[in-house]
Parts: sequence; C-alpha cells; structure tokens
Amino acid sequence: MAERAIEDRWFLLSYEIIPLELKTANEFIKNFHRHNKPVLRCKFQIGLTYNGELIGVGICGRPVARMLADGKTIEILRVCVKDGYPNACSKLYGRLREIC
Repeated sequence: MAERAIEDRWFLLSYEIIPLELKTANEFIKNFHRHNKPVLRCKFQIGLTYNGELIGVGICGRPVARMLADGKTIEILRVCVKDGYPNACSKLYGRLREIC
C-alpha cells in the first residue's frame, strides 16, 4: 500500500543533490549495485538524498576507451540508486550532465 502511494505521488518527492567523497560513493555501490565493482579513480561524484537518507550516487571520470581520452570528454562511470524511488536515476543523470 505504501509503495502504491509513492507511485501515485512521485512528483511530490523532493530529492536533493549533495557532494560526496569517493569512499562514501564506493561503499554505497558495494552495498546496492548488482554487478559493478567500486571505482578506483574519478573526476567527481555526487549523491542523491531523500529526507536526509542517501538513496543514490553518480560517479564521473575519464573515459575508459583511450581513443576518447581527448581531455575534453568525461564519462559517467557509475549510477546506483536504491529501489523504490521513482525518477531518481533520471535526477542523477540530469545533474551529472549539467555539471559536465
């Protein structure tokens, strides 16, 4: 019942973007990501909170492919969000894009 209430009023959710340390982002990924390992190096990372609880992280860094490493290109390395938070991934992707 509570999940249905969230689905019906997803537009009322107020997410907040916060800065994070890589260690915190990697701990979140370790706990909630299905198959990817933590990131070793990155340019920056952000977190997404709801009511003070960290519900998602996004990490950007240099491109993995050497041919794309031109000094101007940045790649989204990881995005990880807890289940049950509508549009949280989109919020993270959108903010990462704005920052870049």
